[in-house]
Amino acid sequence: MFGDTGLLDSKGLLLAEITEHIAPFCYGYMTQYWFGLFGPMPNKPTLQCVNNNGQPAVWRNLEIGVCVAILRNGIVRFDFENYENGGVFIYREKKTPEGSQALHGRNIEAHEKEVQDFAYGLIQVHALLLDNSRRILEHASSHAARPTKHSEMLTGYDLSDPVRQLNPDFKYWVPLPDEVAQKSIDDLAAALSNDEGLFHMLEIYAFSSSHFLERRFAEALISYWAVIEACINVMWERLLTDEKNDPEIGLSGRRRDRLTNPSSYTASVMIETLFLLRKIPFDIYEKLNSAREKRNKWMHKLQPVKEVQALEARKACEELILFTFGFEIEGTISGVGGAGGGLYKHVFCQRYPDKANLFDAS
Repeated sequence: MFGDTGLLDSKGLLLAEITEHIAPFCYGYMTQYWFGLFGPMPNKPTLQCVNNNGQPAVWRNLEIGVCVAILRNGIVRFDFENYENGGVFIYREKKTPEGSQALHGRNIEAHEKEVQDFAYGLIQVHALLLDNSRRILEHASSHAARPTKHSEMLTGYDLSDPVRQLNPDFKYWVPLPDEVAQKSIDDLAAALSNDEGLFHMLEIYAFSSSHFLERRFAEALISYWAVIEACINVMWERLLTDEKNDPEIGLSGRRRDRLTNPSSYTASVMIETLFLLRKIPFDIYEKLNSAREKRNKWMHKLQPVKEVQALEARKACEELILFTFGFEIEGTISGVGGAGGGLYKHVFCQRYPDKANLFDAS
């Protein structure tokens, strides 16, 4: 039986003390952006300076029950307390005279890991969209802003918790208006609400951009091509849906199986068919074929992938995402800094004049 203080034996003697800790999950990361503050920015702000500017710039409850808040000090927090798939976990600990023992069930651990992985994906995509909002609204170029390790993520259970372990030793701090933060959240909500897989495509795109910035061009091209194929599959599925809904033609199950057979209807066949039906513009069609050719040469002949070839694949990927979903995304070229750092386009061109033409590559 359970008593007020723990587990008792038949004589009422204390065998063990059970304690419970309820922990709503909250994950986040730190950018190099300051929101709504247009005074002189500290080059390397102290931890106290960062924590003293912790009020929210913008916040929003996403439809999945996650609250995202962007603080003025550049901290982005995702609160999972009301997450529809469960964002609150109860940790139990049993204390006995022999010592303490965690009573954390294996099924809870597996579910906790699922929430952690999803939180990490949210961070990756939002960080990408935050820099994307900056480029679109302020015409700036910067590094793709995303942590690459779990250790670079902030973790806590209260939005008001100060940052205790992160040393904000960044080289560049960029002040941004609140509209940049707001657009990033709006874009994140739009990606999450899309039922054709846009969020997961952006997640892969984010890691592709990391490969590109690390000059791992082959890995970047392969990942960009994965997103391209996902977009093509979405367009193909839309085509089959239109066929099925046509009152004069329709689409039988047997015919659908033939049209979705991966050995017969590969990405190249789908691209050709979509172009024949004028479902893909000519310029995108040409870029897709070029990217596919470079991908095949690397996959089958191990031909090295050059920077310009990876960049062309990225451009094809971005244009196809825009054409398929109406979602504007612009990758980064180069720059300096970590999560959210970087240089404005004109500064980059002044510093690296030999690479200025990268902004106009197609």
